[in-house]
Amino acid sequence: MSQSTTFHIRNWCAWAPGVDTPDAWREWCAGDRDIADSGTPRVDFLPANFRRRLSRVSKMALAVAFRCLEEAGTDPAAVRSVFASRYGDVATTLGLLHDIVAGEPLSPTRFSLSVHNASSGLFTIAAKNHHPSTAVSGRRDTFMYGILEAAGMLRHTASPPVLVVMTDEPLPEMYAAFRDGDEVAYAIALLLCDAEPGMPVSLDHRSGTQSTNVAGEPECQALSFVRWLLSDKSGLTLSGQSLDWSWQRPRTDNGH
Repeated sequence: MSQSTTFHIRNWCAWAPGVDTPDAWREWCAGDRDIADSGTPRVDFLPANFRRRLSRVSKMALAVAFRCLEEAGTDPAAVRSVFASRYGDVATTLGLLHDIVAGEPLSPTRFSLSVHNASSGLFTIAAKNHHPSTAVSGRRDTFMYGILEAAGMLRHTASPPVLVVMTDEPLPEMYAAFRDGDEVAYAIALLLCDAEPGMPVSLDHRSGTQSTNVAGEPECQALSFVRWLLSDKSGLTLSGQSLDWSWQRPRTDNGH
C-alpha cells in the first residue's frame, strides 16, 4: 500500500568535511570534489563554555541547524525539530565503554552527550526553544523516517515549521563489520513548512523488497537527496531497508 504526504521545503543546508558551501556541494555532485576524511564545522556563534561540551556530531548538527534557520530568516526559538541519526554519537559511547572495561569513572558530561537525543537537547538549550523536539533512528532509512516524523507534525498542526537535522559519521574501526559500504561524516538540515514560502514536494512510501547490509551499498539517503536537490530532476526514488521512498517536485534548473 502506498502512502503520500505533501509539504514545502523552505530552506536546506548541508555540511561535510571539505564540502561546506552550496558551490562546494555542486562540485561534489559533479565529481570535482571529495568529502574529506576529517574535519569539524565551526560553531563560533555559540558561547565558549557551551562549545566545550560539544562532540563532533553535536557540532555538525548545531552548525547546519542554525545556518539553515539563519538563511531562512527564521527564529531558532520558533520551530519544532526532529534530529535523526543512525548511529548517534557512537564514538563517545565507545569511549565510555572502554572506561567501564578499564574500571575508570564515567564522565557525566560525556554520558549526557552519548544519548541519542543529545543534539536535540543541545539545540533547544542553545536556541532557548520550548517547542516539541524529538530524536529518531531507523537503520538505513533514518533520514526518511526523520522526514516522515516532521511531515506528521505538520499534518497534525501546520505551525510552527519543523526543522529536520540528519547527522552521522563513520562507525569506529571496532564496528567496521557493521558498516554499509563507504561511510562519511555529514550533516543536513531542512526547514519544512505546510505551505508557501518554499519548494512544494510530495513524498510517497510503499513496501519494497528488503535489502541486506553489505559492502557496496549505494550512498546514504541524505546524500542522494542532496544530489537530487541540486539537480534539475523532478523525481527521486530511494530504496530503503524495507520501503521504497519516492520524491516529486516541480522541475527546477538549479535545485537550491
